[in-house]
Amino acid sequence: QALHLMNSPNLQNKLAHENGRVNGLTLKYEDDTKIVRQLYLATFSRPPNDDEMNNALQYLGTRRFQRRKAVEDLAWSLMNSFEFIFNH
Repeated sequence: QALHLMNSPNLQNKLAHENGRVNGLTLKYEDDTKIVRQLYLATFSRPPNDDEMNNALQYLGTRRFQRRKAVEDLAWSLMNSFEFIFNH
């Protein structure tokens, strides 16, 4: 299952889909804080802690010109985290 999540073209296609959650979040929210909060709630059923929020905002902030791709990458990394794989 872990290898499937890390290497799945199907998962990548879902994250990049025009009608998917990631695209919807990037279109709906200009504030990255709201996007990070929504991704954490959707992935872990909890809000991010301060360190998680800061790390995510720093990552997104360095990729302003590829915002949607950066949000896709963040969602992918959350779905490949130990917390998601072993707890959800």
